Amino acid sequence: MVWQEIGVRILEILLVPYFNKEILWTIAPLIFALVMLQMYFGKYKTELLGWNTAFSNSISLMWVTAILLKYMSGEYGFRGMITDRSQMSYFLMIGVLIIITVLLAMLNFEHKIPKKLAFILSSSLPVNILAYFVIVIVMGRITIDEITFFAAVVLFLFLSLVFYIYRKSITPPKSEIPILKKHEEIKEKKIKQIKKIIKKKIEKGVKKIIPNKFQKE
Repeated sequence: MVWQEIGVRILEILLVPYFNKEILWTIAPLIFALVMLQMYFGKYKTELLGWNTAFSNSISLMWVTAILLKYMSGEYGFRGMITDRSQMSYFLMIGVLIIITVLLAMLNFEHKIPKKLAFILSSSLPVNILAYFVIVIVMGRITIDEITFFAAVVLFLFLSLVFYIYRKSITPPKSEIPILKKHEEIKEKKIKQIKKIIKKKIEKGVKKIIPNKFQKE
C-alpha cells in the first residue's frame, strides 16, 4: 500500500508541470541545462568539475529561491505566507533550500570540504534535480510528508541511474580515447594497491588471532 502511494506521488511530481504551464516554463531551463551538461560530461569523460564551477552551481540555486519567494508572496502575500499554517510547510521548505544553498556556497568558496564530496554535491545532477523537486512541490501544491520524501529519493536514484547510463552510452571523440585509457590504467593500479593493503591487513589480523588461540590452548 505504501509503495503504491509512493508510486502515485512520483507520477504527481513528474506530471504536475504538464498540467501547470507556469511550472513548466520555470523548470524548462533546468531540464535543458541538466541534459546538455550530462551530454557534455558524457562526451568529455576525462574532464572534471572545478571549484569555480562547483561554486557557481551552488549559487545558481539562489535564483530558484528568489522565484519561489516571489511566487509565494504573490499568491498569498508575505504575511499570509508566514502566518497561514497551510502555507507554512512550503515556506519552511524554501527556507531549508536557502540554508542548503548558502552553506554549500560557503563551503565551496572556502574549499572547506573534500574536493570529491564538493564536486558530487555541487554537480549539475543533484543541484538541478533538487531545484526541480522544490519548484514542483511548492508551486504544484504537493503535500509535504514522508510519502513525498521517499518518492523524491526513489526518483532521484532512478534519474541518477538513467543519466549514468546516458553518459556511458555517449561515444567520446578520438582525441579523448588515449586519455581515457591512461585514466583506466591509473584506476586499475589504485584498485590493485587497495587490494594489497586490505590483503596485508587481513593476513596480519589472522596471524594475531591464530597465535592467541594456541596460547590459550
